[in-house]
Amino acid sequence: MSSHQPQQAMWSRLGRRTTSVALALVAAGAVVPTGASYASSKPFLEALRVKGSTPVLVNSSHETLYLLSSEKSSHLHCSGACLTYWPPVLVKKSIARVSLGPGVRGKVGFVARPGAMKQVTFNSYPLYRFAGDGRAGSTNGEGLVSYGGTWYVLKAASTTANATPLKKFVTRPAPAGY
Repeated sequence: MSSHQPQQAMWSRLGRRTTSVALALVAAGAVVPTGASYASSKPFLEALRVKGSTPVLVNSSHETLYLLSSEKSSHLHCSGACLTYWPPVLVKKSIARVSLGPGVRGKVGFVARPGAMKQVTFNSYPLYRFAGDGRAGSTNGEGLVSYGGTWYVLKAASTTANATPLKKFVTRPAPAGY
């Protein structure tokens, strides 16, 4: 047995772990590959029918996307601890557009975030995921009041900012920390 085999096995395991972590981040909507060669077989933003509602906006992992009612365009109120519970949908600054699935009709844009990332917007609302959603298609953040506004799921087919929030459920105070 060669002395290189244990090293090769270690690098092989490390490579698989690194690849798994990178794929998980892409699937979660945390990062997107950059460059002109980016071509996804899956749309980055999709429409998904959840709990009998009108189709809502989700990322490619079918995680429900939210807006904070007090935010529009570059007026971001969710920062610091807020980002722990409401992770923003981020892409690298070099990304010029994201792919949309059938049923997604709104205007997609971006707002600057610190560092090498920018946040995806839908009808001028910055997009977030909710840490309290346990599985794909969950809407546990709908109607929570925290961080200076109310959190709403987004209607995927909405073409205007006023019609974007789902507002299906009654608003309720967020649990401590959210």
